Amino acid sequence: MALAVGRGAETVAAPEQFSFVALGCMPYGAENFAAYERLLTEINRHRPAFTVHCGDTKKGSEPPTDAFMKKVHAWFDSLDGAFAYLYAADSVYGAIAETLCRDLPSALRGPRIVPRAAVTGRI
Repeated sequence: MALAVGRGAETVAAPEQFSFVALGCMPYGAENFAAYERLLTEINRHRPAFTVHCGDTKKGSEPPTDAFMKKVHAWFDSLDGAFAYLYAADSVYGAIAETLCRDLPSALRGPRIVPRAAVTGRI
């Protein structure tokens, strides 16, 4: 395929087409884990140029346990192509907190007080 633009323009090759996947706000509960894993397998089957997960991975009422966060990490690692995770929170403060704290130990239930030293250098 070639592309020419304007009078007397050179003929140049059109860029190669590519596909990507955008998904988010899932799997939202253990009852959806199997379906989510099937979706990830299907994404790999289609071999997109990249995949972007936009949103969170759990219900707000679910605690962000270390075990769950390791499961999320394994899901993301199961994708074959390039991958990006974008957390679009309900507020700018939520997004910043998620970004700063996402890989800190989280076995505690309820709000956590994070020492400044734990987030120094993350932004």
